[in-house]
Amino acid sequence: MHGIVGHFRAGYWFSPVRTPRYYPDAVTLLPEIPLEQVLSGIDTSEGCSVKDSFAGLDLAAAGFRPLFTAHWPGSPLGLASGPYGDGPS
Repeated sequence: MHGIVGHFRAGYWFSPVRTPRYYPDAVTLLPEIPLEQVLSGIDTSEGCSVKDSFAGLDLAAAGFRPLFTAHWPGSPLGLASGPYGDGPS
């Protein structure tokens, strides 16, 4: 990913430096990851995005807005998912 080295932590992935456009700065890999934990290792300024794979984070409370949501056909849990972007306003 353009020479950027991401990091895995328990239940999420993140990049400590801003990722290229259209790439998330953090991705949840398990449900119920604390929002503060996901945001703590990333640059949350304008242009930041988070892929909340389980639609479980209250990213609006941190100033993010949804870019889109998706429902995955055939998902046994019927979970919604979608990245949030533009960093806190």
